[in-house]
Amino acid sequence: MPPIVQELGVANLAMGVAGTASLSRPGFVLPVATAGAIFYGIAAIRHGLDRERNAKQNLAMTSDLLGAGTGRLCWLVCVPQ
Repeated sequence: MPPIVQELGVANLAMGVAGTASLSRPGFVLPVATAGAIFYGIAAIRHGLDRERNAKQNLAMTSDLLGAGTGRLCWLVCVPQ
């Protein structure tokens, strides 16, 4: 496995741990949601720009879009309008 793939796996794990921790620490929700929305949003864009993507990349793009959307939804709920 290439080192970059391992690093992205660790980044995903770290984001998941931080997200889980934010369930018990309400002050963590907004920063973690913001970081997650940015991280997964950029990943989704990168997948979307690949014109020769395969089914696995389509699945990754879809899950990245869900992650970015969830982060954005948390951000909208947490920040008073």
